[in-house]
Amino acid sequence: MKRVSTLQGGYSPEAMSEALKASLMVLTGDPPREPPLLEVEEGFDAYLQQVRERLENRTKWWSVEESWSYLPSEFGDEDDEDEDGEDEED
Repeated sequence: MKRVSTLQGGYSPEAMSEALKASLMVLTGDPPREPPLLEVEEGFDAYLQQVRERLENRTKWWSVEESWSYLPSEFGDEDDEDEDGEDEED
């Protein structure tokens, strides 16, 4: 069985250590911690339901191949030109 753990909660060393500690505790058999109770804005529950519906719609999921080959437009393309308008050489 594979287990995937995402560490969320910020990138400060303190936040990362708390996230790692909580993840390791779950992996060793402890129950997950309850998330803190937060007040949410009106309409958030409806938004959350929309997100859940989108996530559960497997027809919209990417294949593994699509996922691994995805390159955000911000990263450019291999055929991009440098700032002078010339092709870059390796």
